[in-house]
Order: sequence, then structure tokens, then C-alpha cells
Amino acid sequence: MSARISITDDHALFVDGLSAILNRMDGVEVVFTSTSGTELIQALNEGIEVDVVFLDLEMPEIDGLETLKLIRKQFPDLPVLILSMHHDESIILHLIQNGASGYLLKNSSVSELNRAISEVVKTGIYFDDFVVNIVYKGLNVKQRKPIHLGKDQSFTSRELTILELLCKELTAAEIAEKLFVSQRTVEGHKRSLMEKTKSKNTAGLIVNALKLGLIQLDEI
Repeated sequence: MSARISITDDHALFVDGLSAILNRMDGVEVVFTSTSGTELIQALNEGIEVDVVFLDLEMPEIDGLETLKLIRKQFPDLPVLILSMHHDESIILHLIQNGASGYLLKNSSVSELNRAISEVVKTGIYFDDFVVNIVYKGLNVKQRKPIHLGKDQSFTSRELTILELLCKELTAAEIAEKLFVSQRTVEGHKRSLMEKTKSKNTAGLIVNALKLGLIQLDEI
């Protein structure tokens, strides 16, 4: 793994501590730090090259959410990991809806930090079980007509129906019974969904489907 990291947090001691931890990881280098979203956006516009942004949620001038929105507008493919002490589900859902690539509590272990960087560099997203469960509870599929996102990305109405039921945590057997089809048919549609969204597992499928707009979050 090779990753250039940016850290933005208005607490200098936290920035220094996190920088020291990350710089000790193999292949990881902190190349930029700042104490405000304004400094970060300016540096990105000036051409600083980073692979992952660590972004504090509560900051002066512009907070983490507004900074995230600006990054998504100007640098849509840049992974942003939100750092916070908040466990509030509505806040987490709102950040994901606005393009957060991952959400980490500030008391996360070093191993989780390493895992998050590795996953977000490889796949563009990282959500632990706690966050994935929040996403599951907040999902609401509002579009069941076939969706065409591009030349090579089309999703049938049956795939979207199965995706909806997967979001509700139904098993393949339960979905098969509900739709009056075989379990093998359900598994086939699930494999197709995972291939089209480039997902490795069901949790990744849900998060990727969310990022692609195949599913939507309830109103917060």
C-alpha cells in the first residue's frame, strides 16, 4: 500500500499525534496538515497531491460537512474519511449522503486506521460494521424502474427489487420465497449486482449502490 495523507483538524495536538501514528505505517506518508477546511481547499486547488483526506467534523470557518461538499464538487474522486467523536446516526447518514468515503471515531485503534486507509485506497470507501448497520436502517429504495447509468452500467427492475430486499436484511432464501423464484435465481441476481457495482460483499454492495444512487436514504 502507498498512500499520501492529508489531515485537517483544528486541534494541533491531535493533528501531530495522528501524523506521528500514520507516518509509522508502511507506505503511508502525511504530506499535508491544516487546521481549517479553508486551508485544505486552498491547498488542493494549488495542486497538492493526496490519496486520502482525513477531515474533522467540527471546525471554525467552514465545518467538516461544508468542506466535504466543496471537495465533492471540485474533487469528486478524492476519498474523504471523516473523523469525529459523534455516534449520532442522523449525522453519520447525512455525511454519507453528502459523499463521505468513510467515518471513523477519533478513538479508533491503529489497526482500524491502517485498515481504513488500505480499503479506501483500493475501493474508494471504508465503513465498519457500526456504520454499515446505520446505513441498513436508513435505506429506502424509491426507484424500481430499470436504471441506466452509462454504456456499461444498467440495472434491471428485478435486480433493484432484490437490492431493496437485501437492504432490508432478507436472506436469499427469504427473498426467493417472497418473489416466488428459486434461491439460485436470487443468488444469480445478487452476483450480477456485485459485479456491476464492483462490490466484494453484501455490505460493500449496499454502500456502492448508495454512492451510485441506486438506493436513497430516508429523509433526515
